[in-house]
Amino acid sequence: MLEGLEVIEQGILRFIYDLHTPFLDWFMSFMTSLGDFAEIWIAIAVILLVFKKHRKAGFLVLLSLAIMYLTNEMFLKEVLKRERPYHFMDGIQLLIEEPTSHSLPSGHTASAFAAAFTLFKFYKKTIYAILIFGLAGLMAFTRLYLTVHYPTDILAGILVGYLCSVIAFFIFNQVSKLFNKRVREETEVCEDELQSAA
Repeated sequence: MLEGLEVIEQGILRFIYDLHTPFLDWFMSFMTSLGDFAEIWIAIAVILLVFKKHRKAGFLVLLSLAIMYLTNEMFLKEVLKRERPYHFMDGIQLLIEEPTSHSLPSGHTASAFAAAFTLFKFYKKTIYAILIFGLAGLMAFTRLYLTVHYPTDILAGILVGYLCSVIAFFIFNQVSKLFNKRVREETEVCEDELQSAA
């Protein structure tokens, strides 16, 4: 069954590969390079951190990316060890440097959607949502265009990205609750001491 699925996926990749043009080759290679080590998403997060109003969003993007790296790059890829599609497809010319990690789930896609789902929580206006998910979707498509991932790698990356965003919000909210509780307790102690002194 899995072999049959890979045949179908290779057919999809072959169809996409036949769409190659010099301009698209350059554009897709450039866009995918922005996702190397999640650079574009880290840059967006750092910019958000500069502004107090957007600092929480920037921090949560960084947290979701850190969780993605630990779960996806350090664990899932090493456990699943799926080989990349170009190893099994004849006539594929790589346009980028050969990736050194395994294929499933797609790291570029996971980081893109971890950031996108996180940013969407803060910027839900239609134009922002289109830009955020449009960029994430384009990043994911570049991996298919370049034949370095199967479609199921991309779907898995989207799921991982979503879960990492959810986990990031959960951790942040739990830590915030603990911090606020401690502040309240210390404030109450100070008030009691002041009342006793009076």
